[in-house]
Amino acid sequence: MAIEGNGFTPTQRRIVDALADGEVHDRDELVACIEDELAVWKNVSPHLTAIRKKLRLDRRDIICQVVNRRFMYRLVGLLSRKP
Repeated sequence: MAIEGNGFTPTQRRIVDALADGEVHDRDELVACIEDELAVWKNVSPHLTAIRKKLRLDRRDIICQVVNRRFMYRLVGLLSRKP
């Protein structure tokens, strides 16, 4: 699921690229995309919020799923827009 443009920052681009395979990814994988040795799991949330706003313009989103009692993230395409 290739995502082009949308004005992503370099960190946002790395997170989107990690999620682009359509598989579920945990926060540790997304933290690794931040490329900051002091980054922790809570640093991911602001990036996900900003990415979601940009993705929704292209009818895509990032969903959070619970898999084996862990929060996992997946990039998905939206079927319809909410009114």
